[in-house]
Amino acid sequence: MKRLSLQWRITIMTAILICITCVLMNCLIGYSGKHYMDSIGNGISAYSDIDGGEPGAFDPQSENLDNEVTIIVSGAQQSFGTTNWYITAAVTLLGGVLAYFVSGRALKPLRSFAAQVENVQPNNLADVQISEDVLPEFKQFSKSFNSMIKRLDEGFSAQRQFTGNAAHELRTPLALTQAQIELFAAEHPDVQPETAEFLKLLQEQTERMSQMTKTLLEMSELRSVPCNDRIELAPMIEEIITDLEPIAEEKGIALNYDGNGTITADVSRIIAGQQGATITVKAGVLSRTITVVSSELYQFAPASLSPEIYTARDQDMALQFTIPANIPSYLYPLKFTITTANLYPVAPNKNLQIEYTDGGYQYVYWATEPGTKILNFRTSLENSDETILIANDIFKTQEIEVKSRHFIDVAVNGSNLVNYGINSTAQVMFAVPSYPDYPVTYPLTVFIATEKLHTTQSGWTAVEGGYQHTYASQPSGIQTITFTSVNAISDENIVISAPGFSPTTIGVGTVLSHGVAVTNTIRVYQNNYLLQIPNYRVTSSDTSIVPTFTVNSRSNYSFTIAAGSKASDVVRFTLQGYTAAYRVEELLQHPAIVLK
Repeated sequence: MKRLSLQWRITIMTAILICITCVLMNCLIGYSGKHYMDSIGNGISAYSDIDGGEPGAFDPQSENLDNEVTIIVSGAQQSFGTTNWYITAAVTLLGGVLAYFVSGRALKPLRSFAAQVENVQPNNLADVQISEDVLPEFKQFSKSFNSMIKRLDEGFSAQRQFTGNAAHELRTPLALTQAQIELFAAEHPDVQPETAEFLKLLQEQTERMSQMTKTLLEMSELRSVPCNDRIELAPMIEEIITDLEPIAEEKGIALNYDGNGTITADVSRIIAGQQGATITVKAGVLSRTITVVSSELYQFAPASLSPEIYTARDQDMALQFTIPANIPSYLYPLKFTITTANLYPVAPNKNLQIEYTDGGYQYVYWATEPGTKILNFRTSLENSDETILIANDIFKTQEIEVKSRHFIDVAVNGSNLVNYGINSTAQVMFAVPSYPDYPVTYPLTVFIATEKLHTTQSGWTAVEGGYQHTYASQPSGIQTITFTSVNAISDENIVISAPGFSPTTIGVGTVLSHGVAVTNTIRVYQNNYLLQIPNYRVTSSDTSIVPTFTVNSRSNYSFTIAAGSKASDVVRFTLQGYTAAYRVEELLQHPAIVLK
């Protein structure tokens, strides 16, 4: 019975009650019915002859039944009793079924209340409130339950507050103790073995207590606790300065308080490798944990870039630097910024954090332990020297030179322009630097890739895709190779390359040394038809290249492309909303102009 739900209990109790009621009613009604049946049987008389003789008693068992009046009572009592019991069973069963569904409906508010109670957790006591808009039977229960949740929340809050305050109070002396132990061990590396073992034990126990305090603090911060206390920073900071002054005096440091919650410490004596330092200690509102570090700057030793010379765009480069093992553990994780303009990170450190500072971008690397660190980058340009900076507050900034061998003083005709027409002269010029720190290997074969220029200069051999020349030693001065144009238009990208050098690309254009007259038809495209525009005036977007002109009576144009125009220049022609754009290179082919 104890395992049955309340709904089933109500159903069973209701069915039993109905059953008992029906049985009692059946017994009473059956008894009354039988009594009256007997009375009816005893009072009936049958008269065979009404006019004569005494009436004879009625005998249901008599074989000589009266032909006029026959009343059969025998067996009715048994049938009446049986029917009553069937009705009792049917009423009991039907009543039980109805009681089950009716009780389920009546208990629905209780199930809703249970669902709300299930949502109550230790971390949401302040946010959970059981609805009091319920049936009168549950209203007082809801109020009592909400009061209980409130008392529990106050108890948990007080517990978290106490744990958090205790953890905060313990962090300061533990941090100072740990710093003093590590500082003493660093300044006295030659102590006796027993002392060293004792210091190691103290350090381990202090770290263990610090970790325990950190765990307590994290537990207390599982849910924030409202705090409206007013905290006076000035007395707390004065107490902090009092605690730190003996340590600061031993290191020649003067502590100053500016009244805004910041303590500055100026190093008054020269430390090896560091002439001055400013140490900032911020006193948080609810924290008194302060770490003061005064030491010479650490070194990235060694730090390098491999390979030292890059020779192409998208070349893999590995940046390597070392974090010394003697850095105190409480300083980790360490934030290192890497400043570079021409390198970008790739896998496995492709997703380095990016910061925008001082007008430029820098990559951020977080180190959690000492050792050699290797970061993978790629070059974004073919030839651009730069200095990579690796920086951290407690490290001396490391500068790494990024070098690329590349040709200098590269040009074609000085302006990178070739006159329009076949056999126009194009003088390609470049110089090969010496690079004393990274000597060039000779003999050196220089290759000039071109498709629209031709040369017969001595020493330059035609090969697939261009011309090449081999220098047996360092060439002096600017090298000049005379080419001639193969086509009237010489626009192309000329690439100068050599083993161990970054390729240098020159964009060569074509310029008109004199005006060129062009003529052909000009039409307007309208409704799928080409229409003539005789005697119409067409506007040019750049009259310094092509002047505005008037079409003749045959719908032909005739104009002169001005000297100094480049083949890549674009001119747009316009007539009453119809327009067309052409490059000078296209206009030189005398095209049929179509305005749309």
